[in-house]
Amino acid sequence: SRPATRAAAGRLVVHNQGLGNRIKQAHITRCGSANTFSLDDAPTSTSKTDGRCRGRSVDVTTLDAWSYSYHLFPFYVKVDVEGSEWDVLHGMQELLSHQRIELMSFEYGVGWNKLFSENRKVDQNEGTGENSRTLRRFQTKMSSYGYDTYLIHGGTKETSNAVVLVPCSGAFWHDELELCFDRKRVYGDYSMHCWTDLLVVRRCNVCLRQALHERVLPATGGRLKSGSRYRPFGLECPDRLL
Repeated sequence: SRPATRAAAGRLVVHNQGLGNRIKQAHITRCGSANTFSLDDAPTSTSKTDGRCRGRSVDVTTLDAWSYSYHLFPFYVKVDVEGSEWDVLHGMQELLSHQRIELMSFEYGVGWNKLFSENRKVDQNEGTGENSRTLRRFQTKMSSYGYDTYLIHGGTKETSNAVVLVPCSGAFWHDELELCFDRKRVYGDYSMHCWTDLLVVRRCNVCLRQALHERVLPATGGRLKSGSRYRPFGLECPDRLL
């Protein structure tokens, strides 16, 4: 294990179970690349006959059901499931509505939306209906639950590769933050895969916000698009539902 996590490895408990948008049994299949997985409600003919593919059945539950069955409410949730992030998100609505989770990270990338693979610049108006799994909709949904969303930017050599959090909730939103809609502008070519990580923070966790906002504001100078100063505190925060 990594040196930074080696001390905690002995306290880990692994639950051999999948997370999704409902309780079911599914079949997970890997074909070719180590990161190329598909998850189906039942085994496919390909997974049975193609020698390049390996698969197995797996029990799937929701994070809501798992948390309440064990009476455990996670402080931090990391979701990186190769495009199925929205399924996991739909399975944690109860936890989010009661603000039981403090901190989350999600992978945002090509697997979210078929438009993210188009060999062209995509218009914002196209991100509706079956193509509505966009960053704009994600941050709006999270904001409605009382969470702020940030793009995690790895920095450059000029910034000593320091990690910068770019706020994209509420008044900070700008259509250019939908990175996967214009991959040529962001990555230099439409053939490049689009992906980055998102950090989601419970808005009314004052201690956590204080630690983050000491580092987040260099990305914006601490100012909204209108030029007014962003205030990380002083918000109306309702009591948490227990």
